[in-house]
Amino acid sequence: HDLRQPLYALSLFSASLSELKLDAKGKAVVAQIHDSIAAMEQLFNTLLDISRLEAGVVKPEFAAVSVDELFDQVSNTFWPIAFDAGLDLRFRSDGEWIRTDPALAGQVIGNLVSNAIRATSRGGVLVLARRRAGQVRIEVWDTGRGIATADQARIFDEFVQVDNAERDRRKGLGLGLAIVKRSAALIGAQVTLTSRLGRGTRVTFLQPAIAPPVPT
Repeated sequence: HDLRQPLYALSLFSASLSELKLDAKGKAVVAQIHDSIAAMEQLFNTLLDISRLEAGVVKPEFAAVSVDELFDQVSNTFWPIAFDAGLDLRFRSDGEWIRTDPALAGQVIGNLVSNAIRATSRGGVLVLARRRAGQVRIEVWDTGRGIATADQARIFDEFVQVDNAERDRRKGLGLGLAIVKRSAALIGAQVTLTSRLGRGTRVTFLQPAIAPPVPT
């Protein structure tokens, strides 16, 4: 709370600045302030997520979850980001239902999609669900730069950013996939990754398939 208050105040002040009559240079400075505040908020939320997971205060609440609805929620968040980046973001599901914690599953998929968009400069990201032997396999594919074999074993470690040698904090802290690994473990899922340099990456995890709830 103590950290959120100054960030919220900064957001209000920067919004007020954008309403002033400014020349082109002034508008550019305000836009940079907006971007910096957004990056700070994203970093803070990421640190908060990992600290809550480390503290063990996150307890999964399992329920019957529609994959279609889960994908719609993630799409609503990330489609505008993909569009602005000139990427194609698609979701494919066929009415599957899974037993999972909807918040944690949504966080896992959202972080994977965010990471895929960041790693992709051309083409797009595909998120799909496949039913296999009582399980639903959720896959996130991208056409990005790919990950070298030597880096794939450590990509889920904390503070690892294989594509950010300059340590630009606007690209995050390297915690996104660490959060994915820990959140997935809470819902009983193991995340696996396959990738080829220059060809893209596929990340998958499984959740138990269940029959759709009977309408009441």
